[in-house]
Parts: sequence; structure tokens; C-alpha cells
Amino acid sequence: SLVFMLDGDDYLFHPRVFSFINDIYADEHIWFTYGQYKNVPASQAIEWGHKEMGYCRPVPKYVQRKQAYRYYSFIYMHPRTFRAWLFKLVKLEDLIADKIQGFEGDFYPASNDVAMYFPMVEMAHTHIKFIPDILYIRNLYSEIVGFKVDRRLQTSSSREIRKKNCYNALFQPKEHRLKPYNNAHTDLFLLCRYNLETIEEMLKNIQQNSVGLDSIYLFFHNSEENKKTCRFIKKEFPKVIFVPYDQEGNKSLKNRLLHCLTTSQ
Repeated sequence: SLVFMLDGDDYLFHPRVFSFINDIYADEHIWFTYGQYKNVPASQAIEWGHKEMGYCRPVPKYVQRKQAYRYYSFIYMHPRTFRAWLFKLVKLEDLIADKIQGFEGDFYPASNDVAMYFPMVEMAHTHIKFIPDILYIRNLYSEIVGFKVDRRLQTSSSREIRKKNCYNALFQPKEHRLKPYNNAHTDLFLLCRYNLETIEEMLKNIQQNSVGLDSIYLFFHNSEENKKTCRFIKKEFPKVIFVPYDQEGNKSLKNRLLHCLTTSQ
């Protein structure tokens, strides 16, 4: 299985992107790809200190030779694609903030892509492919673009992630080592950091187009606004298990998530 990561506020450059990526993965030696993107509108990119075009580039030979991915610039930008088994090898604790003030025990509030992709890049090593073609549009009209939200959180999160232990490079796929599940059912975990109303369409699509789902867990920030919305949309999505979590305190997202993981069938 392949995973194509597309942020909810962005869009693809042309309708043939998926076919293009699928052709690349016909090569079984490709486990991870990243590519080039375009910022729209360019004026906002410049205003925030960026360029119209993305800054992705091939991994330098010396970085690859020394396996020093975590100590080099984070160049693994949109669109990111990877084989599903590769992501399954990323440890949950490496996605969780340790000392980010106000977010201890929570998923990283910023630079979460850095937390996800450094481990996969380190494991994929010589099985990484850079795609120079423009395949992705990063929508800077959106107000939830990472660098607009809080650059300080971005910086502190990135520094902490880079200090975590590096993953060992893999030279053979581990897909065959993962337990095979034929006709398996699974639980789906969704995280909504903002207003619950923003995820209604996604829930509709999941319920209409997915098979083999035993339970759908939706984690949401326990704000007063979300409590009201939750009472309303619960009626529309009776199969969804709504799990509130506090931004601070002992009901951290990590604890709620781990509890659900250990109790779900």
C-alpha cells in the first residue's frame, strides 16, 4: 500500500499526479518520495520570507553517505509519499512532545511533519527519490499554515525532534515481517486540533467509502465550542467514538490515545 500525504488546505497541481506517483512506485526499490511545490499566492510567500517555489532538493551525497539526515536541512517537502509499512515502523513516542511547554505528552503542536519524516527518511536511506516536477500547490491563503501559526513552536519542536535517536537504515523491506491480516478489520484514529465542524465532511467520506472499520475514534480539543458541536454531530455519526482531551493537565492526548489503543479490539 502507498500513502500520499495532502494537507487539507492544499491541492494538487494537475489531475494526473496520482498516476505519475503510481508509475514511480512500479520500481520496488522506491520506498519514499518527496517533491517540489509552488506557494500560492506568491506575494504571501515573499511577505513571510519564502519564495514562490519550494526549497526541496536532492539529498547531498555526503549526507546520504554519513546517514546524517537529521543533522541537515529538512528538505522533504510536498508532496510526501511512502510505502505504508515504512510509516508503521515509526515509534509513537517519537511523535510525542517531551519538553514543549504546554504540550508535554501531546503530539507535536508544530513541525509534526519533521517528527514523521525524519524516521522514514533515515530508514529508507538509499530508497528515497526526489521528484523535481511541480506536483503540489501549498495554499498560503489558509490561516493554519505552519509558519503562520507560531514560528517559535516550530523552532522549539524541530530542535527537540532533531535530538531524538536516529533510526537505523533498512536495506530490505520489512513489509513481509509485519503480521499479515487477511480480510482484517481495524480501528481508525482521527485527530482534530481545531473546530470539530472542520472535520464533518471527512467523517462523511470515511463512513460512505471505507470498509473493514470496526471503530472510528475522533480525538478533539475539549473546548466549550467543541462540546456544543460534539453534541450536535454525534447524532449524525453514531458509529464515531468522540474522545475529548485537555490541552493541559493529566488528561493529555497521549494518555487518551494510549488508553484507546490498549482497550480497542
